[in-house]
Amino acid sequence: MKKYLGLLAFIASFVSISCEKQIPDGEWDPIEVNKETLNFPKEGGVDSVYSQNYTSWWISSGYQGEPGNHIEPTTIKGEDGKTYQQIDGEWFKVTVLRPHSNTAVVWVKKNDTDSTRQAGFCMTVGDSFKYISIYQE
Repeated sequence: MKKYLGLLAFIASFVSISCEKQIPDGEWDPIEVNKETLNFPKEGGVDSVYSQNYTSWWISSGYQGEPGNHIEPTTIKGEDGKTYQQIDGEWFKVTVLRPHSNTAVVWVKKNDTDSTRQAGFCMTVGDSFKYISIYQE
């Protein structure tokens, strides 16, 4: 009988250690990123931003032009069979691999106008948010 009690105690301690700790609402650490602003030349280009303290995040919202010009994120299946979340604006796109990526990749098309363009998106982990700005000459 002692053998079984010892085995049960071992299993119980293993299960309690291996369960992931749940973070209560309001206690998530702020998201730390490598940059909060992405600046692009007129020619466009590709850049990325990543979370330095979380291993996974998702896009919660985006905008183009004025912050009120809201763009909803969508989920797509890539050619590689993986699931991606993205925001697809008129002149930019933001993509993050779901669910296990801490990097958002941003593509910006060539700016054929004489105006500076702006957009942005919000990344989320738990109840912590980080706004990233995009500017193009």
